[in-house]
Amino acid sequence: SSGINAEYGVNHRGKIDHMLHMFMSLALDKLAQSVQTQELRAMALLVVVAAIWYNPVLAMHLLDKYKLPNSSESVVEQFFNQLFSDAEVFIGIHDKKVAVLGHVRIV
Repeated sequence: SSGINAEYGVNHRGKIDHMLHMFMSLALDKLAQSVQTQELRAMALLVVVAAIWYNPVLAMHLLDKYKLPNSSESVVEQFFNQLFSDAEVFIGIHDKKVAVLGHVRIV
């Protein structure tokens, strides 16, 4: 399980917008660290995907503003490259559902 109840986000749209930056920053900081387990990477990816599902416009804006240390590459590009290359780390049906629904929200 991703540790995030994605249904909570859907049922409470607009009520946690002010906290989205904090959730995404924590997850993106973990993804930027080189030492991480497969499970931690999956959870961090799903936090960002759940944020995109919850509020795609705000989440993509925050993702675009996020700056990785020692990198000039777009965080958006890095995130989606990692998400697509790590698709196999999503082991549960809930994780896969959140990943697919997050993708659908931005299309």
